[in-house]
Amino acid sequence: MKVSDLIVESTKKQLTGSKSLDRLFGGLSDGMPASSLSLPVDVSAPSWETLQNPERISKTFSFSSLEKQRYFLNELLTYQEEVQHHALVIIDAENVTIETYTHDINSVTEIDKELADFCDEVYEDTRFF
Repeated sequence: MKVSDLIVESTKKQLTGSKSLDRLFGGLSDGMPASSLSLPVDVSAPSWETLQNPERISKTFSFSSLEKQRYFLNELLTYQEEVQHHALVIIDAENVTIETYTHDINSVTEIDKELADFCDEVYEDTRFF
């Protein structure tokens, strides 16, 4: 059975044998948006804040241990050297605040967004320590 067979609109619904898959594909074939289905993943909006004068993005990360914070900072410093783009890093006890923007144009560019994504990924990695 192909996935496309499950998604097409049809009065004869094919079942996979899995309740969760049947519910997912059944909802899609009924015209329901996938976002209204109960999924095992919770997607949240980015939590980077946009600041002005100059335009920049900022986020504060909190760490439960010095080991996690050190790992995050080491990865960030290595990344910044590799891409030759540096953020303002403020360390305040268990919190690390990152502010980044492209200085040449005093605004946020793609390289700043990539740095933000990198920070989010490394921070997520620290959950597994």
